[in-house]
Amino acid sequence: MTARYEAAISDFTKTIKYYPSFSPGYFWRGRSYNEIKKIKEALSDFDRAIELDPENAEYYAHRGSVYYNNRKIYGLDEAERDSIKACKLGDNLACHLLQLIHKNYK
Repeated sequence: MTARYEAAISDFTKTIKYYPSFSPGYFWRGRSYNEIKKIKEALSDFDRAIELDPENAEYYAHRGSVYYNNRKIYGLDEAERDSIKACKLGDNLACHLLQLIHKNYK
């Protein structure tokens, strides 16, 4: 399974090389990095995707999910912040994650 994600990362890296302002390239590469537990790389790509398209709820939702799943390292503030933003932009799953954070940790 890891080989598939590595291949996807390679393909998205090529896409980004030719289209550096293409936010989905960073988003999908970030998701691939996350799947193989390269968390710093995933977060960096989500950051760039958000810089390029700051109104995309899905980008915030996925970055928030990565922060949430790695809360022992990053805490919950970033997960909460991204979930609030994604929820305001209309991502229902982010709203559920936000409820979970508030119910169990705040």
